[in-house]
Amino acid sequence: MDDFGIARTSKEAEELKGQSEYYFKAQDFQLPFACSTSPFPCRVGPWGDGKTVCMIMMGIKLSQMYPGNEGLIIRKRFNALQRSTMRDFTKWTGIEVPEQKKSVKLPCGSTIHFAHCENMDEFRDGLHGMNLGWAAIEQGDELESADIFEMLMGRCRRILTPIDSIQQRLVRRKILPKITKNWETLDRETRQACELSIINDLKLPTRQIIVIANACGHNWIWKRWHPNSKEHMTIEDGYDYSEGKPFENVEFLPEMTLKNWRTLERTSPKKYNRYVMNSHEDYDIEGAYYAALMSDALKEKRTECEFLYDKTLPVYTFWDLGVADETAIWFAQIVGDLIYLVDYYENTGEGMEHYSKVLSSKPYKYAGHYLPHDAANRLQGVDITTRLDILKSLRGPQEPVTIIPRHRVEERIQAVRSLLPKCKFDVQTEKGVECLNQYHREINRAKSTDEETYYLPKPCHDKYSNGADAFGYLAISRRYLTLEVTPFYDRMNDYNYMQNDTGIGELLY
Repeated sequence: MDDFGIARTSKEAEELKGQSEYYFKAQDFQLPFACSTSPFPCRVGPWGDGKTVCMIMMGIKLSQMYPGNEGLIIRKRFNALQRSTMRDFTKWTGIEVPEQKKSVKLPCGSTIHFAHCENMDEFRDGLHGMNLGWAAIEQGDELESADIFEMLMGRCRRILTPIDSIQQRLVRRKILPKITKNWETLDRETRQACELSIINDLKLPTRQIIVIANACGHNWIWKRWHPNSKEHMTIEDGYDYSEGKPFENVEFLPEMTLKNWRTLERTSPKKYNRYVMNSHEDYDIEGAYYAALMSDALKEKRTECEFLYDKTLPVYTFWDLGVADETAIWFAQIVGDLIYLVDYYENTGEGMEHYSKVLSSKPYKYAGHYLPHDAANRLQGVDITTRLDILKSLRGPQEPVTIIPRHRVEERIQAVRSLLPKCKFDVQTEKGVECLNQYHREINRAKSTDEETYYLPKPCHDKYSNGADAFGYLAISRRYLTLEVTPFYDRMNDYNYMQNDTGIGELLY
């Protein structure tokens, strides 16, 4: 039995009723996560796994152990935070969370805040100045990257003073001289020795950032925690990983729910594999253009390839140019009917000279560079008037630089869908692959409701769209052109599609 509200059996739960204000009977499969003492415990599991209640009770436990503690529970979207996370918190603790204030204070003096991070600037401002003892991320798979997690690593630095019963145990072990009301008065060495003893001897946590999620391909959580990831962090690094198995919690699920899942297996197998079977090989990102195809590439081991570059073949580059946002460059080789994506680069706020130096720094022999139509727009304040001309002058006649004419965005998206099954991606293209995973339609916020999301018939322009667009130019070039060393701009214009301005629709960014 845990001293602070987590019981292993029904008998222990009955005992806790008189000892703890909040208690929770954990199932055997939940205990490794619920009782973790690591700084960064993570649970990835299917629907019905009990991840949320474990996360809540782990936070309550830290709040009770250290009176005056400050915790933060995060979810990406406000509606999900309000209608799911905060309601679950009330369900399991009996504490109402004021919707306007979005924080509660426990009788022990600890405070728990709730926040969403749809707007990163607002979230960053809200996090500024917080001195946290713990934090929790619910549905971490909704986050595109580790940015939020890493921001929290900088805020979880509160000096914690344990309750007297914990201090008494440390005193008996002669690690703490005496019970102290404020551990900020202890010297650093004593405080550190006490915290290590709390973790190693008493088997209790100190500061934690707790992450729960559904499986979602090889996302940031998989890369950081999963033992099959070459980049994963270990228990020695403070990372503790727990994974749920399908149907472990079946005895607590209604038969109608199980029936609906069996239907889902037929109607939406990727969703079923991800949310029910806890598959890490399936993406199911709402509104995404290419997630299903990228999921297939992951299963077929066409992503995360090592040493894909063939020294005997030339490399082509495909660009999307940004000024205030990212410039993205894909490096590709044509291998028969296949495309090897051997490299990817993106940056912002740099001129063409910078990107030319990047090209030169790589060991590739270039057969050509392909730029979007806006590269031919005139620039002010420079002698050479277009970025096209600048790159031509930097690369020389041996590396042709070609403008891809205007075309419809819909045509580019369809070209990518046709091309992706023929692509392999080197590990160096990780950022570019994530752009393809996350490229999605823009949400129609005027029409969308809490229950249903509606989309506009165009892509969302965000930090992923530049990389996806650059790949789209590759797909358009591959569809309409013969990629070779000699220039072929005139040949492109022979296509009636390219020449016809009628009904051209939405053009390139």
